[in-house]
Amino acid sequence: THCISSAASDVYKRQEVYYTQDLGEHWNYLKDYVLEFEWAKSTADDGVADELIFLMVQKNTVGHLDPETWASGNTLISSTDFFRTSRTVVKGANRFAMMSEYIYVARALKNGEIDLVMSERSKKFATFHKVKFPNKNTYKSFEYNLMESWSGAVFLFVNLHASNGIQYGNVYMSDASGKGFSLTLARVPVGEFGYADIEEVNSVEGVIIANKYSCLLY
Repeated sequence: THCISSAASDVYKRQEVYYTQDLGEHWNYLKDYVLEFEWAKSTADDGVADELIFLMVQKNTVGHLDPETWASGNTLISSTDFFRTSRTVVKGANRFAMMSEYIYVARALKNGEIDLVMSERSKKFATFHKVKFPNKNTYKSFEYNLMESWSGAVFLFVNLHASNGIQYGNVYMSDASGKGFSLTLARVPVGEFGYADIEEVNSVEGVIIANKYSCLLY
């Protein structure tokens, strides 16, 4: 049994990650300046290595941790031996979300734009692919929410940041591979806490409730 945890350093304002193999009696250091981290293993028979860990680390290791700034130098790295060895899986990684079948990573490009890449649990997260959208695949500003449906589909909300002060965005649904998204619902409001006004009804399979603006006046 393994457990992983983080601790913030008051001196350097950085986040350090440790793991334990004896229910917390002893903790072993992994990395510092970690923005996010996640175990990859989900179920006993998913084929993913038991010790596979993803860490998203900040390039700048002097001074404060800066989770708010999009930086093309940040990196998503992985290891199966508690980082005695590791590999770089996504350069420019700034946000990521682990779903039951996929991992999605928002990546800052050197030209200042942002895109989304993904990998599949069924292929043991071996390779990452660029996510395709109907109209454009990169954004100048990219705030998103991911929601997984009972059917296995993934819904992605992209905040479009309306210039007139009205916050809204579009909802996209993944295809069977998780690599391509199609527009499902446009002009969905952003709620009080920055999340899209869309919810799946758990007691009724296949039913999703959402608010939308019927029109927007500028």
